[in-house]
Amino acid sequence: MQLTDNELAVFDQKVLKLPAASRETYTRQVDFLIEHLAAKIKEDGSFGVRKFLKAGSLQKRTVLKPRDSFGVDADIAVYVRTGRRPRTGNAAGRPAW
Repeated sequence: MQLTDNELAVFDQKVLKLPAASRETYTRQVDFLIEHLAAKIKEDGSFGVRKFLKAGSLQKRTVLKPRDSFGVDADIAVYVRTGRRPRTGNAAGRPAW
């Protein structure tokens, strides 16, 4: 079965691609989570965060439309600051973590 570019585009929009409004809703939820994580970590004080980085398919706009009762996953990278310098343990001098 051979599909035209137009047929593929329609399939992408109707079946695969998460609508922009839904993406914005999920992104607001991620922002809310980051805000609350940052507040809790600051309150705890045993370590700090250099930065949060929104990552993954939601951020890259390649997330697929959820199916059945499954939702959309969101990836957040957290760069932690512990106050300790990383150990160097290899010949290249890279941190051994």
